[in-house]
Amino acid sequence: ALEARVPPLSAATRDVVTASPDHVLPPASPPPAALVHLQIDWRDAPVHTAFYGRQKDLSRLRQWLMADQAALVTITGMGGVGKTTLAIELVEHLPPGSYDLVIWRSLVNAPPLPSLLDTWLQALADQRLDRLPEGVDEKLAMLFAERQRRRCLFVLDNLESIMQPGTRTGQFRAGYEDYGQLIDRMGRSRHRSCLLLTTRELPGGLRRLE
Repeated sequence: ALEARVPPLSAATRDVVTASPDHVLPPASPPPAALVHLQIDWRDAPVHTAFYGRQKDLSRLRQWLMADQAALVTITGMGGVGKTTLAIELVEHLPPGSYDLVIWRSLVNAPPLPSLLDTWLQALADQRLDRLPEGVDEKLAMLFAERQRRRCLFVLDNLESIMQPGTRTGQFRAGYEDYGQLIDRMGRSRHRSCLLLTTRELPGGLRRLE
C-alpha cells in the first residue's frame, strides 16, 4: 500500500543549508539537449522480476513524483507484497529528464548514515570527490546544498532493516537514529528532489509529518 506522501512545503519553510568551500561538489557538465537521459545508480538494487498489475499504484506514484513534485514518498506493506518490485518498475519507467540523477540504495545490510551519505555524495559528484566531510552535519549540509541545485530521486529500500524489530513503535535501532533526521529534513524542506522509501513500518517521525 502507498501509506504516506509529503509534498513540498511552502517557501516560508525553506530549509537553509550551507556547505564549506572545501566541501562543495564539482559542477556537473550538462549534456547536450539531444542526449538528455535518465541517469540511474542502481548499486545494490535486486534484479527486476516480472511485473503485473498495480497500474493504479504506479499512476499514483508518478503523479506524486512528476506532477506534485513530492519531497517524500513511502511504499509500505507486509514483507513479500512487492514493494521493491513496484519501486523498481516506477524508476525504470520514469521519463528522460524527469530527474538529473536517481540513486538506489538498499538498507538490508544496515549501513550507518555516514557511510550511506558518502555513497550519495560520491554518486552526485560522479565519483570525483577526493575528500569528504567527516561529520554527519557537514555531510548533510553538502547533500542538501546539492539537492537544491539538482533534481534527484533518492531511493532507500527496506527501511525496516534499521528499525527496532518486533516493537511496531516506529523507532530506529540504536545507532541509526540519525536516519530520522535525514527523513525529517527531506520531508519538511522545500527542494526539487524526492526521497522514496520502501518499508514494512513507518518511522514515528514520518507519522508526524503526515
